[in-house]
Amino acid sequence: MEKIFYTVFLISIQASIVGLFIVLVKRILNNKISPEWHYALWVVLILKLILPFGPESALSFFNLMPQVEQSVDFLHYQSYQENIYNRPVINDRFEKDNISIVDESTRLSDSKNEVKILAYIWITVAMIFFTFIILSSFVFHKKIKRRGKSAPDSLYSILEKCKERMYMKNNIKIVVQDVIKVPAIFGIFKPYILISPEILKLNEEEISYIFIHELAHLKRKDLLVNYLLLVLQILHWFNPFIWYFFKKIRQDMEVAADWKVLDILENNERKKYGRTLITVLEGLNTPHISFKLVGMMDDKSNIERRIEMIKIMDIFKNRKRFFAIAGLIVFIILTVFLLTNPTSKTLLQIGYYTIEIPTDWKVKTDTPGLITEKNTILKIITTTRIISNGELVFEKDNVPVGGVRIIGYEPNQLLFLPNHSEVKSKKEIEGLITRAVLVNLDITPPAATGDNSIKNENHIYLIFEEDGIAYDIYADAKYVNESQLIKIAKSFKPAPDYEVRKVVEGFGKRLKNVDKLAPKEGCRELIKENYSQYVSQNLLAEWIRDPSKAPGRYVSSPWPDRIDIKDITKIGQAKFLVTGDIVEITSVPGEEWRTGVTLTVEKLEGKWLITGIDFGSQLQTQKIKNLDEAVSYAIKSRRLAYNEGEAATEGHIILDVEEKDGIIKVYTIASFGAFGFENGIFTKISGSGAIPTVITFSKNEKGEYSLLEYKEPMDGAFYIDSLKKMFPEKLYDKVISADKYYPELAKQQEAQAAEYLKNIGRTAKVSAAYVEKKLVNINVEASNKLFGGTEFPFLNDYPWWIGTRERIENGIRYIYETSQSKTNDGYDLVIFRKTKEDGTIVEEYRYKIVDSEPQLIYKNTK
Repeated sequence: MEKIFYTVFLISIQASIVGLFIVLVKRILNNKISPEWHYALWVVLILKLILPFGPESALSFFNLMPQVEQSVDFLHYQSYQENIYNRPVINDRFEKDNISIVDESTRLSDSKNEVKILAYIWITVAMIFFTFIILSSFVFHKKIKRRGKSAPDSLYSILEKCKERMYMKNNIKIVVQDVIKVPAIFGIFKPYILISPEILKLNEEEISYIFIHELAHLKRKDLLVNYLLLVLQILHWFNPFIWYFFKKIRQDMEVAADWKVLDILENNERKKYGRTLITVLEGLNTPHISFKLVGMMDDKSNIERRIEMIKIMDIFKNRKRFFAIAGLIVFIILTVFLLTNPTSKTLLQIGYYTIEIPTDWKVKTDTPGLITEKNTILKIITTTRIISNGELVFEKDNVPVGGVRIIGYEPNQLLFLPNHSEVKSKKEIEGLITRAVLVNLDITPPAATGDNSIKNENHIYLIFEEDGIAYDIYADAKYVNESQLIKIAKSFKPAPDYEVRKVVEGFGKRLKNVDKLAPKEGCRELIKENYSQYVSQNLLAEWIRDPSKAPGRYVSSPWPDRIDIKDITKIGQAKFLVTGDIVEITSVPGEEWRTGVTLTVEKLEGKWLITGIDFGSQLQTQKIKNLDEAVSYAIKSRRLAYNEGEAATEGHIILDVEEKDGIIKVYTIASFGAFGFENGIFTKISGSGAIPTVITFSKNEKGEYSLLEYKEPMDGAFYIDSLKKMFPEKLYDKVISADKYYPELAKQQEAQAAEYLKNIGRTAKVSAAYVEKKLVNINVEASNKLFGGTEFPFLNDYPWWIGTRERIENGIRYIYETSQSKTNDGYDLVIFRKTKEDGTIVEEYRYKIVDSEPQLIYKNTK
């Protein structure tokens, strides 16, 4: 119901804009187009109400409107709720001190409830309106049937003459009644002309003018139009503009009917028709007649307009062709201008910059990390922006032709070239946005693949030394020449959110410099020194006043290295919401920890600054009225830190609860577990042990819990001290020996994992314990190359043991299997096979191990 109401509401807004434009055009043109065309212009409004979404056009009026709505799709960030696979990370040790997690679920829920209430009000009033029209029509029909009389033959003789003049043969009945006084026509399939006894007092000529007017309505299908207006008025009852426009349409309908009548009358008859019009409309006072009727009824202002039109009829008739052409031209212009949608555009963004590619190229949509933003005007998509913070890959006719990727760069370092490449030529390119180097390369596949082909590529490196990055624009020389690649490089322009990204990423690079273990005064100096150019004065003052609220480096290892931006959403004229991850690293390559973060960035006094930072606000929010469920939800929300696995589970033991002024502090032993399939066993493949945790909630008047803070102890030498600061003394013994609770926590996790299997209709052994694995028995050096090395990155998803693992990719379950056997000539053979659940092979690689070298002897990638 809400979606229907929302759609009707948006259509109503569009139609209001169209209607106002038509009113303006009609007022400007006035007597420059005929009354018939004044009436016809309203067809544009009616079509907009019936068919709101037309073809795209650069001439559409809606191109001038601001884009007011934005939706965002993460094309390749899997939903954490259903599947928490992504890329492997270790753990989340980012100590959050007293930084709060803001729960906006109440506000969002209230907003949805308001829309729901409005939707039910809308449909209720519409049904009442509809019922009223049906009942009033039924009552009116009964009155006419009861109080109506057949007209004398003399009136039918007059009617027949009128029908001849109008070239009509319809069988029409005349009913004399006293229900309404003004003449009107009633009924679509069996039309009636309703007249009052007072009409019988008029002379034959005056009666003929009345009949011709009503026949004009019938010939012009005005009754059908009136019924259509009624239906639309019921749907859009809440919009006063629609009521006003429909009143104007009915007025123009009467004037157009007059025009039709005057067009067949002789010159000497027109004044008589005008006098008849005045006699009927002013002499026969009557209440407003039924919605279902079309007749000579009108208000005083429109009577004057109709009389004025009669006076100048000769002008219109003498220049009939001119006015017809003028009206047609105006109608076509309004149709193109108002019934078309704004043109849609696709914009590409890589990091800080937008880029243009040839129109016959497309972005390869299965590239990891892509985000699409769809900007709309009243639900019409006008701009689709495809964003990547890593790489865009381009295709032409489904064939990869090139791409652009972001790579790290240090001043005066050698360019990072692809593996197995040979430089054929190298030169500087002038006239681009920054220093640029064009390199031509011959690239050969690794020897182990068995592929001896050579591919020639052109690479343009746009080097931004200050940012420490370079943009590698590359293309297969077979499809793209140097000039085409340079043209793409010249299209690089700063993105609309360029400054916002610079602020957030610059801030992220400074996090490691702020030592949270330093004395308070020293920490304050570090905050001021590193953050002042990135955050607002208010936020900086808050952090200096209480350094525990500021982010920074909490332990020697891992340390915060950067902020990886996932999405930037414009939420105001000069205000953006940035979501991403704080990435912590160690000295071990590839080892990282991620913590979700949301930052608010605003333009203050001409400078972009961070005005708010919120850790964990990306967590799913919901209303929970049970404390145990709230604790369970809070622990499961840690899944952001464990991106490996298929089902999120948790275990917890509540040691104590403190409540004061609506704030509930829960002291727990908690454990998170991400379960996935290994060797057919549904096992805990990542997660935590038993961790003493303090979880703080707020509780509203409805008894609903909202997560405020999730706090774990610090690692290493600070572990015991941080435990004692977090927990009351009476719980010291329990939290210091938390490991003893892990078997109970594991049982809870296994029970939840089993429930997950039941829900997906799968039967398997469930175990939180480590699954024993048999390693591949081959040369150690060859093993290191196959498993986890950089030479065969496409094998990284396969088990490093003999057995299987399962992954869900884009909603499809795949089984990755590693097995070992012997070749016919006695060499070790390692087989990697990826299949669907039904056994369909998706890809397969077979490597023959000769000494320390894996040699590809079979490859099947469907």
